[in-house]
Order: sequence, then C-alpha cells, then structure tokens
Amino acid sequence: MLICGLMLISGCQKVKGTYTGSSMIGSMSINFKSSTKADVTFAGQTEECAYDVNGDKVTIHAPPGQAGDLTFTLNSDGSLQEPDTGIKLTKQ
Repeated sequence: MLICGLMLISGCQKVKGTYTGSSMIGSMSINFKSSTKADVTFAGQTEECAYDVNGDKVTIHAPPGQAGDLTFTLNSDGSLQEPDTGIKLTKQ
C-alpha cells in the first residue's frame, strides 16, 4: 500500500520543500511541488497525490485504488505528525 504526500499551508504559513521521517511502518519522504500536489516516496515507490488544508490539519488524498486518506497535524516546531501511524516528518 502506497501512502501519498502533502504540502502544507497553515493560516498564512506556507510549507514547501522536502520532509522526511520514519516510524514502525517504514520511511517516508514528501516533496511539495505546488499548492495542491506533492510527491510521496514510501516503500521505494513514488506517487503524486492531492491534498487539502484545514487549519493545522493536512489531508493527503490517496489515489484511486489505494488505501484511505492520511491526516497530518502541523506541530509548533514545523514538523508534520500523523497520529495513527506515528510517523513524524521534518523539513530537510
């Protein structure tokens, strides 16, 4: 199952660039390409995904045929945290 990426805008704050992290499910890298699309690399596969932002929550929409969406929280230190998987992504 491939997990898809995100770009984050929280209020007026724009997050862009590459974020990486790992957890017990594996390593993930996200490259923010535009205000609505990002490339996510997980388990050696890269896929473009859409995302949307609501406050400090960023929802990554899985492509058709993939597992459900992921919702990340923008932490005060600028990192992104997904509570169900435990993965924390930090800007590189």
